[in-house]
Amino acid sequence: MADFVTAQGGFLTPDDLAAFRAEVAPAPARHFPAFGGLTVHVTPAEWSQGPALLQALAILEHFDVGTLGHNSTAYLHLVLEAVKLAYSDRERCFGDARTVDLDALLGDEHVQELAALIRTDAVLADLPTFRHGADSIISTTHVAVVDGRGMAFASAPSDTLAMAPVVPGLGIAVSGRGVQSRTDPGHPAALGPGRRPRVTPSPAIALDPDGLVWPMACPGGDVIVQAILQAFLNVSVFGMTEQQAVEAPRAVSFAFPDSFHPHTHHAAMAVVESRVGRDVMEGLAALGHDVRQWPPYEFEAGSVGMIRQSRPTSADTRPVLRAGADPRRAAYALGR
Repeated sequence: MADFVTAQGGFLTPDDLAAFRAEVAPAPARHFPAFGGLTVHVTPAEWSQGPALLQALAILEHFDVGTLGHNSTAYLHLVLEAVKLAYSDRERCFGDARTVDLDALLGDEHVQELAALIRTDAVLADLPTFRHGADSIISTTHVAVVDGRGMAFASAPSDTLAMAPVVPGLGIAVSGRGVQSRTDPGHPAALGPGRRPRVTPSPAIALDPDGLVWPMACPGGDVIVQAILQAFLNVSVFGMTEQQAVEAPRAVSFAFPDSFHPHTHHAAMAVVESRVGRDVMEGLAALGHDVRQWPPYEFEAGSVGMIRQSRPTSADTRPVLRAGADPRRAAYALGR
């Protein structure tokens, strides 16, 4: 494997492989009283964008989003702006180059500062917390599982095989995730010896106050957190079923540097599925969003899968498992 990589101009030695150990670490979490008292656990910021989901949710807790109407102009504007702010901190702080101070990033004081930047009558000009210059691909798979004992698992066990070479004689694909590293040495996700890229796969598991589990995952690069965020709010705020939540139309921001090389950056750009409605898209444009349109059930809008435990109907029964499988891609909900 090392010979193959170096022959292609890459950097990998047998010592690198021998020294590697899979890391087991706590999943960062935050409690959300405004969203059903749920506690959401995500993947760490040292190698993923997972905590951006927590930060976006924490920002949105400062607004009474449930009164705005699902997928209204005002609601989607807040969601898009919260995502921009969370991804701004992702660019400023997340990566293997340093220890990420999530306590500070998810602390009430910092979240309040970010929420206060949002204007309800206009878009943020760009990334107000971004400190570095910015230098679509076949996508992720995901799995969410809950067993009969209520043990939950959420994962995104994938690589972008369309661009990943296969080692002859081994059948092993060499990860193409290096394209998510940065060549700017000042960036927290900078390329360097022994450093991991900050990858986009970022599954999540929510726990309700009774300990009932709710694993969620999604493919889609920079869309992953945004699609999970909206599906989560569809259930926890707007009372949708799991299937309704993953099918509902989405709006996605691209107003930040793309996680994939060459890390393109589209200021104020928002892409909206046409099912949201022309009036809403025009309303977002009037606020300053650079609105583009996707067709219904757009592949690039991600594909959220979720399983949620619901409370038993009587003392003699176990919790019921309910699932949603997104029709935007090949996705299935299976039970037995």
